[in-house]
Amino acid sequence: MIIRRLLPVVALTVLAGCGMAGNRVSNAQESLNTATITGVIHLPEGVAASDACGAISIQAVQGGAAIGRSQVRESRGRCWYELSRLPADVDVTVHVSPPVCSGGAPASLTPTEKPVRLRKDETRTRDFRATCTLASSPPTT
Repeated sequence: MIIRRLLPVVALTVLAGCGMAGNRVSNAQESLNTATITGVIHLPEGVAASDACGAISIQAVQGGAAIGRSQVRESRGRCWYELSRLPADVDVTVHVSPPVCSGGAPASLTPTEKPVRLRKDETRTRDFRATCTLASSPPTT
């Protein structure tokens, strides 16, 4: 009789312990994602930071999938960004959706996308410069 009463308590204790063990694995994996990439995106002349920064998307990509956490905000007339919780010792590419120029075309960004390999707890700075090309006028006759 006592065993029947204790059986549900023991079962709940075992299940709770298994659930916590799963969280420990997740926390251990999360502790490996400690690298950060931060920087600014210099905007083209005539593009307002208050408009552009909210429309810019920046992601860290590994193997075609977005990883980590992304944050973009306006700071001193340009867009500041931070990509955090990135894994160490793997190639990560920073992908930026460029701001839109006054004519509606996307700005071109420098430097171009290329993989970065970060160490554990490393913070790397990578700045971008967005430029708009002027549309050439047709020749007058």
